[in-house]
Amino acid sequence: MSQANEIMVTIEETEQFTVTKRFEGRWLSGEDGLYPDDEDKMWMAGISFHAVQTKGGRIVILTDDRNSESFDSMEVFASIDDLDGKVPENVISAIANAIGESHAEVLNI
Repeated sequence: MSQANEIMVTIEETEQFTVTKRFEGRWLSGEDGLYPDDEDKMWMAGISFHAVQTKGGRIVILTDDRNSESFDSMEVFASIDDLDGKVPENVISAIANAIGESHAEVLNI
């Protein structure tokens, strides 16, 4: 992994409280995130996936539906194999490419 930086993300923000998480890692997705391109499964309209590789090698997936200033969810995965079925195939492929692993998109044809 290239040099890890401090990552700080807001997961939930209300008038009463803010939930912020901080850890070391590197962003794998661009600033706008990655959008689903998956004809076999319906994903929430407008959702984007943001990926971070932690200093410990785990993969953090943050989702954002663009309706707020904070991320909607944060889930930590031990490896890229654990993303199957939980993240769109095109997003998994982009993450695999960013971390130098191979991943073949499964097609239902």
